Amino acid sequence: MSTWDLRDVPDQQGRRVVVTGASSGLGLVVARELAKRGARVVMAVRDVAKAGRHRAELLSEHRAATVDVLPLDLLDPASIREFAAAVTAEPVDALLNVAGIAGTPLRHNAQGWESQFATNHLGHFALTTLLLDALDRGWEPRVVTVASAVYRYGKLDLDGADHLTGGRRYSPMRAYARSKLANMLFGLELDRRLRATSSPVRSVLAHPGMASTPMNTNRCHTLLDHLIAPVATVVARAPEDAALPILYAATVPELEGGTFVGPHTEFRGPMRVTRRPVRPPADDRDLAERLWAVSEELTGMRSAMLSRAC
Repeated sequence: MSTWDLRDVPDQQGRRVVVTGASSGLGLVVARELAKRGARVVMAVRDVAKAGRHRAELLSEHRAATVDVLPLDLLDPASIREFAAAVTAEPVDALLNVAGIAGTPLRHNAQGWESQFATNHLGHFALTTLLLDALDRGWEPRVVTVASAVYRYGKLDLDGADHLTGGRRYSPMRAYARSKLANMLFGLELDRRLRATSSPVRSVLAHPGMASTPMNTNRCHTLLDHLIAPVATVVARAPEDAALPILYAATVPELEGGTFVGPHTEFRGPMRVTRRPVRPPADDRDLAERLWAVSEELTGMRSAMLSRAC
């Protein structure tokens, strides 16, 4: 695949796009670039004040842009429901599940779920389920789930509870890899279920590579983090480059559902977005189906539209 940069992002006039995590990092870059190209962007964020400042800056530079800021806390099921109720009166053309946390100390939400698994997977699972009907009414609609190549190191034992609680011997990076494996399994299973219903919605996955963003700089400061930080600063991509696979997944018209895209190399250098193979354990369809069932049970979210495919 040839080099693809911001100049190649197609016109988005008339499209309504929801971007989670849009107050900083990759989510902010993606929201800004889509708004500049005519999309009606909904910034779904925890920090409304911060996102409001970014919105004001964007509108001062691009007066024709249309950007809304709405609160969304992916750790809070009630917040997810309130957000969905606020945006689903109109069709949604794209849902970009960009928000994420990485390598954080062990924390739990009010339901007792480990924060990385709850934010990166369960929160987005619930949000996507609630927005599917609005997406089904959209124009060339798609769901983009931001994954990571570290999914290959993730282990997901659904017979135990470590994925949900963090386990007795919690490892921040093992928990992150587990959540990213869940993202891959979810995005691929979502596409299979959408195809079975003949829905126009496509589910695609994007890996940004190593990015210099707050999510990576605010990680749990272990000894290993301190040792690799100087190297990471040198090799990590700027957010504007790392956001390109997400923008590609969100905007290229001919991209098929079930596609996984990312940089041809993980580290800093010319960005060439390429289609990447899905490797074990993300290709385990039985595990994907079990994760789907567990996610439905935990979140209480079940799509009537997708149930027709079962």
